[in-house]
Amino acid sequence: MSKTITIAIADTDPLRLKQLKTKLLLLTGIQVVFETAALTELVDHLKKQSTEIVLINLESLKNAGADFLNTFQSEMSQTKIILTATHINVVSFWRYVSQGINGFISMKNTKKEILQTIQMVQDLGYFCMTQNLLDNAQEVDSEALFSDREAAIIKGICQEQTSKEIAANLHLSKRTIDWYRSAIMKRIGTQSSLGVIKYAIQHNIYSLP
Repeated sequence: MSKTITIAIADTDPLRLKQLKTKLLLLTGIQVVFETAALTELVDHLKKQSTEIVLINLESLKNAGADFLNTFQSEMSQTKIILTATHINVVSFWRYVSQGINGFISMKNTKKEILQTIQMVQDLGYFCMTQNLLDNAQEVDSEALFSDREAAIIKGICQEQTSKEIAANLHLSKRTIDWYRSAIMKRIGTQSSLGVIKYAIQHNIYSLP
């Protein structure tokens, strides 16, 4: 029997919070243990009761200020964060990932998609469905579209390292690297390592020695 994942929700909009909670309550293996409109109350709750994943609305996070994620990561490093919103653009999402966000759920996602995201974040530490991201970042440096970990994996691919070798270098499991490789290929729009290498060279993510 799979372990129940404990969830806390933070959203300043009570209707949005109720809609999300209603979907979560219908999911097997998910337990909503706390809900609030204030991130300060969320932090107080987490100090008293360990919770595996928190769902924080993007609007709430923006209102909290730039230092919130840094403080959260230093005090609640064992708790994973999934952003929720109707949509988010590619650049903003990967910027949040670099600050410690673990995933993104669109308010338009089905219950099945929400469950998949929560389970993947719990198992792998990171997940986002490609269709949830708005690609309006054509004028932004391509390297900014990838987290530091993804950039390291791309460079490993360019150096013809196997997933096992990349995993050893980054102290991750081979399964995690395989998932990242697949996600990177989907985002780039290729089905081969050669396509990743070509993209990385063309967009100055990797330079030939």
